[in-house]
Amino acid sequence: MSNTHLLRVFTDENGNFGDTASVVVDEGRHIPDTERLAITRKLATSETAFINSVADAFISIVHYQGEVDFAGTAALAASWLITQIQGKPARMRK
Repeated sequence: MSNTHLLRVFTDENGNFGDTASVVVDEGRHIPDTERLAITRKLATSETAFINSVADAFISIVHYQGEVDFAGTAALAASWLITQIQGKPARMRK
């Protein structure tokens, strides 16, 4: 799982607090659904976001019971990682 990232979201400006989110880059959506579910269970976060396409910012979110339509923590983490991969880092607004 070399394309797996554990990220913290909803932190304060010093990186404290927040929630842990797991994100897996799977460009082209090559990981089968059964393996996505196994990865999600192994990572043991609430949900895992799978980035299917960096260019299109297309993601899938998998809960330990199956794919879900939306999960804020995983979606935010995936969005941030996509901006990093694309070289367009998100900036904090004050």
